[in-house]
Amino acid sequence: MPRKQLLTIIIIIVAIVLSVYLDLPNTPGIPWSSRKIQTRLGLDLVGGVQALLEADLPPDQPVTPEAMQAATSIVESRVNGLGLSEAVVQQAGDRRIVVELPGEKDPEAALATLKQTALLEFVDFTSIPVESTSTLVGSTIQTDFGKNQTVQPTQTVTQTAQIYHTVMTGADLKDVKVDLAATEPQVAFELTDQGAKIFRDFTSAHVGQVLAIVLDKVVISTPRIDEPITDGKGVIRGNFTVESANALAVQLRSGSLPVPLKIVESRTVGPT
Repeated sequence: MPRKQLLTIIIIIVAIVLSVYLDLPNTPGIPWSSRKIQTRLGLDLVGGVQALLEADLPPDQPVTPEAMQAATSIVESRVNGLGLSEAVVQQAGDRRIVVELPGEKDPEAALATLKQTALLEFVDFTSIPVESTSTLVGSTIQTDFGKNQTVQPTQTVTQTAQIYHTVMTGADLKDVKVDLAATEPQVAFELTDQGAKIFRDFTSAHVGQVLAIVLDKVVISTPRIDEPITDGKGVIRGNFTVESANALAVQLRSGSLPVPLKIVESRTVGPT
């Protein structure tokens, strides 16, 4: 047999053996590489949750294509933050988003994370006695920040009719992560240069008073300012579990949804 043909046959045999080896169950990977081979299973094989999200606005109120595209991108970022592989996020029509989460063990918590608008506000509670602020945790409040308003850090607002002044929003967040080094999980954040200046000026002028942390108009924490915070870094405490702290971090990293979303349909899919 000619040497060239023999070499071709040997290469073919090696290729067949390697292909069979890589196709076997529990194959650790390519022998000369440290990279592992993992099979990514979709919703039809591993099960999970499938949901349809829709803009939570009156039918006669238009939703711009740009807003829905931005909402779809934010939902996709939140899905990625949950650490799920082979997830699907697709816009469906003018007002809906289809989400498939293979392998998700807690569908309700995952969907709650995806649809929450996640508007974070740092709210001035300095007019309230410090000892009374903790009673407002979990309460829904009104603030002077809205869709068509901008925050003025030096603005003075009279707390008439329980409308509180927003000192700063989550738009000034530079980085957010879960901190597990403390006695209980907390969410650590770093501010942009502009946010750090606002934070420094406010905390320097209000030592001993409270700057509340509000998510979607619900008070989640009422920390007292013990000293000026000049480095643009802080933490959000709120009796978090690891899961709830991670969910909040995911929401804040991906930003606020430009339109509110509601779940119009969801179902748990078993592997077939």
